[in-house]
Amino acid sequence: MAKIINVISDKNVPKWANGKKYIAIHYLGVVGQNNKVEAGGYGAHYYIYWDGTIYQAAKHDAILWQVGTGGYYTQKHPEARNSNTIGIELCPKCDGNASNPSDPRWYFTKETQEACVWLVQKLMKDLGIPASHVLRHYDIVNKHCPAPYVNNNKYKTSWTWEEFKARLSDGSSGSGGSSVGGTGQMYRIRKSWADAASQIGAYENLDNAKAACKAGYTVYDKDGKAVYSVGASSGQMYRIRKSWSDAGSQIGAYESLENAKAACEAGYTVYDKDGKLLYSKADTWKATGTAVCGGNGVYVRSGPGKSHDPLGQLNKGQRFEVDGNDSGEWVHVKVAGIGIGYMHKDYGVYDQPTASAGGWKAIGTATCTGQSVNVRSGPGTSYKSLEQLGKGNRFEVDGQEKNGFTHIKVRINGKDRIAWISSQYVKRD
Repeated sequence: MAKIINVISDKNVPKWANGKKYIAIHYLGVVGQNNKVEAGGYGAHYYIYWDGTIYQAAKHDAILWQVGTGGYYTQKHPEARNSNTIGIELCPKCDGNASNPSDPRWYFTKETQEACVWLVQKLMKDLGIPASHVLRHYDIVNKHCPAPYVNNNKYKTSWTWEEFKARLSDGSSGSGGSSVGGTGQMYRIRKSWADAASQIGAYENLDNAKAACKAGYTVYDKDGKAVYSVGASSGQMYRIRKSWSDAGSQIGAYESLENAKAACEAGYTVYDKDGKLLYSKADTWKATGTAVCGGNGVYVRSGPGKSHDPLGQLNKGQRFEVDGNDSGEWVHVKVAGIGIGYMHKDYGVYDQPTASAGGWKAIGTATCTGQSVNVRSGPGTSYKSLEQLGKGNRFEVDGQEKNGFTHIKVRINGKDRIAWISSQYVKRD
């Protein structure tokens, strides 16, 4: 059983609140071990060292600066925030470029990961947090953190994120893991039944045991009967990327094609070792508006920046969809014949929203607190301004918020329109 060392400090804690609903897994971002108070305060409630030692640095009701955007990132998760999330920092190692989070040679020690599983299981039990609410920092905002679980390439001793989550659900904290409740049936993964020291996991669920089984290992039931086996590696690896040329977008590499398909996310594709496309996950795109390209030869790129691969080009007058998940000066777009990517905001001319006020379900009213505040067609400054409101102008709200903008219904030119306004100028009644 792991031990938690109390180094709790109230220094530079910005706020306090109970009601934690999520657990976020981080990495330090540098090679090393640290649990000291930073200049801006703690980044997490717990820190886990290379040998598996756990340090609690802040009380559970402390609201720390850990999963906010900080003006640099895009909020991806609809609910997880600093106020309702426990943060755990894992101390990493790197054999490559430690200044590049996408370097594939970041890894966690086995001891660090096993201690993290034990701690997360304890927090889940103590705080009533389900396994579905255990997230990577990357799942909350678009930050490449924790690198080993975002790269997901199982470098050295690092597990995949899916393997980590499987251990949470099955009560396993690594080799020789034990069951938490259940039927008493445990499926153990070993090189052979007699070689107990080779065990890399123990699961109550057979499907989870199969998913975690590696080349050269076998799944055994509680009586030592082999129920599943993965042969020696053939050298074939199925990689999950946005495009074959965009190696930095890779989120996993698997010897099993079925495992690669299962881990593939919306907007990603599974490739074989030669770069041949084998499987693509259907996207879950939800458009919030449409726009027209205002220039010729405008690149749509695989990521938000000129360093990302071009997916295609648009010319003046070509139309595309937007969903509001923008990143800085780059707009998240979907273009027919090209797919989903990013385009610089300077080349988009945004339409008014197509949604009518007929299906609107208000939960209350609010008042504008600023002067000449833009009402926009979507949740971001890149969207077209439909009108400006002055101080005291009233409107309805339905509870939706995105990217710092509030969803409203407002009277514009004698018609009710559904639109968005910056939340900083909204005062709820």
